[in-house]
Amino acid sequence: MTYRVVSKKGDVRVSDDFKDIGILLNDKWISVRYLIEHFIYIIDKNGDKVLLKLNRPQEIFYEAVCKRLHEMKPCNFIILKARQHGITTIIEALGIIFVLFRKNQSGIIMANTNENANKIFAKLKYSYENLKTKEYDLTRKLDSKTGNQIVTLDPPCSMRVAPSTMDAARGTTITFFEGSEFAFWENQEDVLAAVLEAVPPTEINPVTFIFLESTANGQNAFKDYWDEACETIGNDSLSVWVPIFIPWFKNPEYRDSVPVEESSLNEFEREKMAKHNLDLYQMAFWRKKFLSHKRNLMLTLQEYPFDPYDAFISTGSGVFDNQKLDKRKNAVRNIAYEIGFMKYKIDPINNDIDRLVMKDVEFIKSDIGYVKIFEKPQEGVPYVMGVDMAVGLGNDNSAVFIFRNDTKKQVASMVANTIAAEDFSNDVIALAYYYNDALITPEVNYGTTLIRILKKFDYENIYQREVDETSESEGIIGSYGIKTTQRNKSSMVDNFREICEDDDEPYSNIVDYSLLIEMGTFVYDYGKGGSGNGTVKIKGAGKNHDDRVMSAVLAYAGMNQQTTLVKYKSNNVLKKDWRYKHIFEEDDTKQERGLFDNYYL
Repeated sequence: MTYRVVSKKGDVRVSDDFKDIGILLNDKWISVRYLIEHFIYIIDKNGDKVLLKLNRPQEIFYEAVCKRLHEMKPCNFIILKARQHGITTIIEALGIIFVLFRKNQSGIIMANTNENANKIFAKLKYSYENLKTKEYDLTRKLDSKTGNQIVTLDPPCSMRVAPSTMDAARGTTITFFEGSEFAFWENQEDVLAAVLEAVPPTEINPVTFIFLESTANGQNAFKDYWDEACETIGNDSLSVWVPIFIPWFKNPEYRDSVPVEESSLNEFEREKMAKHNLDLYQMAFWRKKFLSHKRNLMLTLQEYPFDPYDAFISTGSGVFDNQKLDKRKNAVRNIAYEIGFMKYKIDPINNDIDRLVMKDVEFIKSDIGYVKIFEKPQEGVPYVMGVDMAVGLGNDNSAVFIFRNDTKKQVASMVANTIAAEDFSNDVIALAYYYNDALITPEVNYGTTLIRILKKFDYENIYQREVDETSESEGIIGSYGIKTTQRNKSSMVDNFREICEDDDEPYSNIVDYSLLIEMGTFVYDYGKGGSGNGTVKIKGAGKNHDDRVMSAVLAYAGMNQQTTLVKYKSNNVLKKDWRYKHIFEEDDTKQERGLFDNYYL
């Protein structure tokens, strides 16, 4: 077996088969797994003192850490798990070894409550105090082990357990961090931002660890981070987290002694059993958990999920089929796309700032961009885009999704929440030009910025309502765009869903992972009074956004006003179409005609 040294100090190495890690301890290379299984004592479920022997879920986790270290990439893991897998226990064992057995290391474990922080420290302290055997004493000279902190003098290191607050990591440099039951924290994003600032980058210290581990807890920042990690798998320039999902059935202990009767399985259980190749003893275990949770399927799946999407509970009833969405998510992970931004020039016409022309439109690749291109514009293909503009910055997203109108397939998207409405509107127009003067279908419930700017560019390919609902206060909108109400929103969503699902491969028209995620949290919300009070709303569950979904829904709602015919034309033929009429109407001289090339996209 060969090993790769992965630390600048030369004291950590990883086997090439990703099965084990070695550290230099007392001038000898020792297996980390050996140290765990021969020196780390825990109290088991029976109250007995036992050595920590890795179970299968712990092995899956350990090997993922080995692989990441071997690749010399940041060990930032987000772990979605079932109950009682022992993931917290092995992370704390790694904390003892990588922090207290190496020089000048500092670690923090954060818990969701003070009570849980005290419990975790008690277990950590117990494991540390029992590192002695007849042959070896691996404990170090202590400075202290009080105040939920173990501090050693030789080598100087510290391991602390604290409740989840921003101050716990502020002003420190840490090389090891565990966020225990992260889904149950308050102020998740603020606390984690402080933690990320405290951990040195891989270029400075290649052996650092950040572990966010939790069972699910509905729709919150933990799910957002999980979705982001899944979306960016394999793209290290965009990815912050490595996702690890460990379902309940990976634990060989999770099986009953008596099998469930196969004839008693319902359709859901049969599907899961077949999908994951489970036996009737395992299904008997899951059935007992279901009954112990008072037949609450969502709560049982939260704590004992078969698949990642099972774990995240939504309030309300899902609009889209989550099992079909999950299958599509697995497919789109392999679809390549380019990310970047739109570049263009804007000039006033005859020095009139209310009459503009856009030229030199192009897409620029950049990892920090917010435009995704899955398929570049094809000659003569008709496109339609839905636009859901946010009211302000930093809250809801402004979202644009673009589809071919001949095949109904998605080709691009643009989502941002840090760009002013005027600038985002210019980007919308640039994308529309880029995609063959796409039909723009905007929502016009809040604000007139996009319509106003479209008029400045004399852009005419805009969705128009059949009935002009213009009022004195919204004269600039006229009949452009769609005003959404709960009534027409329901019919538009139904239309979008039916087209998406009316296919041999449901949702094959969608190629954007983030859109599929948002569709999974788009629900019928029946309000506090239940489904009988007539207050059904269609929205993102809890605090989840629905901007991407509504942008796609708007695009589909506008498709009937865009041709489905693909038109091929010669690049040598110049046509007076509506985009350039302001040029030729004002001055039809050869000089003005010569400018045409600058505006032809």
